[in-house]
Amino acid sequence: MYCTVAQIKKLIPADTLISLTQDDPSKQVINDGIIKEVIADVGERINANLRGRYALPLTQKSDLLKGIALDLVRYALYLRRPDGGDLPSAVVLAYKTANDDLEKLQKGDLSLGIQSTQKPQPNQVWLVKVPKRRFNP
Repeated sequence: MYCTVAQIKKLIPADTLISLTQDDPSKQVINDGIIKEVIADVGERINANLRGRYALPLTQKSDLLKGIALDLVRYALYLRRPDGGDLPSAVVLAYKTANDDLEKLQKGDLSLGIQSTQKPQPNQVWLVKVPKRRFNP
C-alpha cells in the first residue's frame, strides 16, 4: 500500500469525498471501503510497473510512489462521479504526470533510489574478466 485513507482525506475535501465515494444519496458520510478498494487497485497497478525492476514488496518507503499513488487514487475516485461531468484539470494533469512517472520507472529512466532492492535487468550484459590460459591442453 503506497498511500492511506487518511492521506486521501487530507488531499480531497470531505464534501467532495462524500460525493465521490457515497453511492447512497441518503447517507452523508465518506465511504472508506470505496477508498480502500481504489487504493488496493492503484497499489497493484504500481506493482505491475515495478515488477522486474525492483524486488517487491519494497523494503523502504518512497515519497515518489506515495505521490504517484495519491494522484492515481484521486483520479480514480473522480471517475466514479455519477454526474459524468468533466474532471478538474488539475486532477487530469496530475494523473498524466503520475502515469508518465510510472512509465519512466518501468523503463529505468527514473529511479526510486532504493539500491538495496534493485535487481539486475535481464537485458544487461555482464562482462567477466578471467585470467589467460597458462597451459595448452
